[in-house]
Amino acid sequence: MKKDKILFVIHSLDNGGAENQLLSSAKYLCNDFEVYILCLEKSGYQNKDRGIRIDYLRRNDDIHKTIRGMMHYIKAVSPSVIHGILFRSWLAAIAGRLAGVPVVICQRDTAEYPEKFKRYSNLIALANKVSDMVIVCSEAVRNAVLKNEEVLKNKVKLVYNGVGLNNPYPEFTDSQYFPRVGIISNLIEGKGHKDFLMAAKSVLCVYPCASFYIVGDGPCRKSLELFSRKMNIHRNVKFMGYRRDVAGILKKLDVVVFCSKLKEGCPMTILEAMAAGKPVISTATGGIPEIISNGIDGILVRPGDVKAMASAILRLSADKILSHKIGLAGYKRVRNSFSLAQRNRYLAEIYKQLLNKNAKNSKNNFIS
Repeated sequence: MKKDKILFVIHSLDNGGAENQLLSSAKYLCNDFEVYILCLEKSGYQNKDRGIRIDYLRRNDDIHKTIRGMMHYIKAVSPSVIHGILFRSWLAAIAGRLAGVPVVICQRDTAEYPEKFKRYSNLIALANKVSDMVIVCSEAVRNAVLKNEEVLKNKVKLVYNGVGLNNPYPEFTDSQYFPRVGIISNLIEGKGHKDFLMAAKSVLCVYPCASFYIVGDGPCRKSLELFSRKMNIHRNVKFMGYRRDVAGILKKLDVVVFCSKLKEGCPMTILEAMAAGKPVISTATGGIPEIISNGIDGILVRPGDVKAMASAILRLSADKILSHKIGLAGYKRVRNSFSLAQRNRYLAEIYKQLLNKNAKNSKNNFIS
């Protein structure tokens, strides 16, 4: 039996939570669908997965030329479903509808678009109008989309992000140690890295041999390196850059911190850390409180509250039983509500339902 084709459109497949989640989902969906991925920028990712075709569209700063290029590609592939991911999902929706794709899906992963995309508000509104569904990753994102964008309520569907559960059940260890604390995110404005470094300064007053790991890269790296030197904590801070072995790094950390001041959706970093059994301290912004129950499966602090962040790190470092308890609760939380397998099954069901609905509508239109 011939399989329906699904085309995912994403900016690139460079290392990141959403990108890795897409690749994992694509592997799963290959069982029922013929899967294509179109990247709008060339990346360093090497496709080694049979059954997934990955193509690249030549970068063009002209939006209209980009849409025309996407339409040309879409018509050649002739997918049954097009699913746009991340900030440029609205481009995929418009190009897909113009190219006559039966089912068009937009995906929102944050409660607010970056400033550079706000000038395209009219095109985003058009994408919402022509999409069959707008998938959101948290209630916070759903509420923001319904409040700020022109979209029908019944078009918006909540599908939480998910991670693979490849880690063993976290075991308690009572060995002496110096805290190893990490933050994993792009080094861009709004992610709270300076707050992390200021909290590190306070922790080092109690644990002078503690280590702090900053995993990720971006335009703020140099200023952050200078900031750590200015505070004279640079010997305890390690800038790791972009890493593909995040799972290996997580194993070596005792505490994971997420300091964002942005209206986050459902951060993959938090889910990955919880899946690794690590206690997470995070700012309570966007959809994060939907993931973490404060004091139970993680610790929440107000954005910018450096004192509370440092206090939480010290508390977990001093109380290993509490640290293990929160890490274990986080592991169970992800296993029960944010597994990748659960998300993949849900997505497959959504695609099938929309395709069946489209087929019935087409039949009815033909009869009438």
